[in-house]
Amino acid sequence: ICQEEFSSSSESGAVVTGYFVLLAHLIHALVAQQWFMFGAALVAILLGMRLALGSWTFAIISLLPNVLPVVAVSGAMGFLNLLGWEAKLNMGAVMIAAVSLGLGIDASIHYLSAYRRLRRQGLGPEETASVVHRQVGTAALAATVALVVGFGVLATSQFVPLIYFGVLAAGALLAGVLGNLLLLPALVLLVDRPS
Repeated sequence: ICQEEFSSSSESGAVVTGYFVLLAHLIHALVAQQWFMFGAALVAILLGMRLALGSWTFAIISLLPNVLPVVAVSGAMGFLNLLGWEAKLNMGAVMIAAVSLGLGIDASIHYLSAYRRLRRQGLGPEETASVVHRQVGTAALAATVALVVGFGVLATSQFVPLIYFGVLAAGALLAGVLGNLLLLPALVLLVDRPS
């Protein structure tokens, strides 16, 4: 806009400054680094899960139900853009990947910790999965509903990035809990064969 208004801005000495410029630089940096930060969060969570669970296999399968919702939400935004609905990539949309991954992994931690504890006590894989699903599943669902309601409140904001962040984070968390309740038990039973 500055170049359009002042065709030779170097001669007029016009320089754009202020909060708008700072905000534009902040948004540009967030968008440019979103996948790097998501990858860094992914690696940190993978290492933390390996330390907590003592198994690379369980650490890797714990990520899948939590990464898929982030990818699905990002893909849905791209699909909506193809349909003509403007789902802009703003500060709120950029931050949901790492945030929802960090919040969603909580259910995986509880599920896999309880599963490994019961397996060490001698229960079989199917019986263990059933017991853990009843114990952890209800708590994970209740915690996610509370988070979804909390993030859903942001949809009433007048600040558009907050609306995007709240709605997209709530959607990713709902998909994440479904992944943890449906996909994670199937993956655990797939990799944990009776000895």
